[in-house]
Amino acid sequence: MNLPFLPRLICLCTALFFVVHLLAGSAVSLLAPLIVRWAARLRAAQAAALLCAVRLAPATLGACLVTLICVPSYLRFEPPGPSEEVGTFCLAGSMLCLVVCAISIGRTARAVVMTARYAEHSAGVALLGIFRPRFFVSADLAETLPADELAAALRHEQAHWSAGDNIKRLLFLLSPDLLPGWSGFGRLESNWGRLAEWAADDQAVNGEPQWSLSLAAALVRVARAEVAARTPTLASTLIGERCDLAERVNRILNPQPPRLPSIPIGWMFTSGAALVLTVGATLSTILPNSIYRVLEMFLH
Repeated sequence: MNLPFLPRLICLCTALFFVVHLLAGSAVSLLAPLIVRWAARLRAAQAAALLCAVRLAPATLGACLVTLICVPSYLRFEPPGPSEEVGTFCLAGSMLCLVVCAISIGRTARAVVMTARYAEHSAGVALLGIFRPRFFVSADLAETLPADELAAALRHEQAHWSAGDNIKRLLFLLSPDLLPGWSGFGRLESNWGRLAEWAADDQAVNGEPQWSLSLAAALVRVARAEVAARTPTLASTLIGERCDLAERVNRILNPQPPRLPSIPIGWMFTSGAALVLTVGATLSTILPNSIYRVLEMFLH
């Protein structure tokens, strides 16, 4: 198919993003069981941060390569001119990229609608919203929860707000699947959800035995009161969608120390991102002609 200058650039960028995301995401998907087992030996907050970073790494890598290498090289060396032929492989990659991105946008829009309707049908405790989150407690629970249990539940939701968990949920939704109909990240997302709840529990009780009792009691009371409704994706609820209630209560009442010492996860991934940015910028400066020839081969 012959395409003019700008559509060729769009086709190249989307196809390259799809290929990089698919390769990196497939590697992450294969390694997910090992990563999850290793994360289980860390503190819950660190483990959740690790799984979040790994989940978003393929999309971040693809976006960085397209932004730092593909676009600058193409704009520098590809002269605007008549239409040129684009190969079948590149076209297919571009089409698949557009499909998976459309799917991610659609599910994000659906999650926004479901979250907006949550307060109308729920009997629970939750943190709703992304950029201006608000705490939600149903009227029935506000009247029936003892003061100490309500305070424990709100501390739990405050911990979700401090960790930015709803923003992370939004990023998970916006990050595309590996292929249409196959996410490839289900194990990471489900375990992140469990660990995020554990981390919020830890921050809510802060090692205080009385607070532990209050939070455990609140979990049981709210679990009995909540209606059987699907938890909206863009909300952090007290019960959580992917958590075993008995396991959480036992963990709150009988805390165990982590089996691995704390590690600087934030520093590690910040350094890794800085390294990718530096390498990309360096390659674009030192080997611009070589990169452009590779892009030309990929395009045709």
